[in-house]
Amino acid sequence: MFKDEEEKLEKWKEEIEKVGVLETELEGAIRQGLQRAQHAKRVKKRPVVKRGVWTAVVAVILLLALVTSVRVSTTFAGAVASLPGMEGLVELIRYDKGIAAAIDNDDFQRLHLSAEKDGVTLTLEGVIADEKEMVLFYTVKGEKSDEILFMNGTPELINNNGKNVAVDVLAGVTLDERKSTERAAYQSVRIDNAIDETMFTLKAKMESKFRSIDYEIPFSLEKKRKPAEKYPIHQTVVIEGQEITFQYVEMATLRVGIHFQINPSNTKEILSFDDFKLVDNKGKKWTSINENGIGYGIRSEGENQVMYLPINYFNQPKELYMEFTKLQALDKDETHVLVDMDKQIILEQPSDGRFKEVGIMGNHLRFLFESGTELHTSVFSGEVEIVESGEIIDPVTNGMRVLDERHLETSVELPPGTIKGVMKLDIASYPQWIREDVRIRIK
Repeated sequence: MFKDEEEKLEKWKEEIEKVGVLETELEGAIRQGLQRAQHAKRVKKRPVVKRGVWTAVVAVILLLALVTSVRVSTTFAGAVASLPGMEGLVELIRYDKGIAAAIDNDDFQRLHLSAEKDGVTLTLEGVIADEKEMVLFYTVKGEKSDEILFMNGTPELINNNGKNVAVDVLAGVTLDERKSTERAAYQSVRIDNAIDETMFTLKAKMESKFRSIDYEIPFSLEKKRKPAEKYPIHQTVVIEGQEITFQYVEMATLRVGIHFQINPSNTKEILSFDDFKLVDNKGKKWTSINENGIGYGIRSEGENQVMYLPINYFNQPKELYMEFTKLQALDKDETHVLVDMDKQIILEQPSDGRFKEVGIMGNHLRFLFESGTELHTSVFSGEVEIVESGEIIDPVTNGMRVLDERHLETSVELPPGTIKGVMKLDIASYPQWIREDVRIRIK
């Protein structure tokens, strides 16, 4: 069957090359990249196969062809476009309400601090910071003609006491701007309550398929950061027997965080809130988990979970409610796929049997998956286990392509030489839902 599907994929590829990027493909790539830390998994301490340099940040490349003809304010456009090589970010950043509103309200601080190494100059162009997050705007100059360097993983933000206050990457978004000699990008990093600190050193690793370069750039914050506003909730909801307690909502300048606990006694694992949104008293949407394809998924903070959404902090409704109607969920004993890659057969999968075939192409595990049009993100996003040795492999990329109205190809690219034996893949997105109309007042 894969020969037939390969012909379909080739036609699909040709169509993409003609028009740029399909919206469903782009949305899936963005959400996959932003949701790599979707939820806590039970992980045993095992040997780890180090990730390849072409990491999951590739999944959040945004091409300019798909973000045109939307107006932005003159303050926003002027502040960003005045930076060398950053003009394209006017169209890119306006998809993020928090960043656009912060720039409009003069929270952007110009830096233009550079470090050069191995013929490549990394320039920290500016920063926006609040109590919970820093957004680092940067340009890269001097790349080879056949490479793109990305800021890999979570950069370090070292304070005066030598402590790294960077906790996690909320988003690593880049613009492949081939029209100029400088490429602009930004990295949004969650920080550990560094609101009173002003002096930092950025330690960043820039990587491509060909090399890795380490940079250090000291910088100071001049603009006063706004403290987050906390709204207690303490309300438990039950959806088809699955219990979730919403604890509080935290409003920072750039993001809103929905903090909650999932009852460990639940029989299902919650994968995602597909239609989660914040609305005013009239039901008008203020922001949502799928806002323009940008959603921050479920992230673990100790025993608690938090879901981040982009907001316009400076234009909040007087009354605010959270609403959702469905959650992706799987029985806890069905949250993985087990495959024998020597025989190329599927040994275990969810009971509805949506995985039809498994195959190998180069360094890719490829699955024929029955889904229809309901799924918009890669089925897999986490580590892969080689069962016999217990090795944990960090995928290079995860992908998904539509084959027809009923079938997808979902794939996992792994480092060379690691596809072998019986392998276990954890499922991060799946077309099974539990449903309940939920509406909770925040303020």
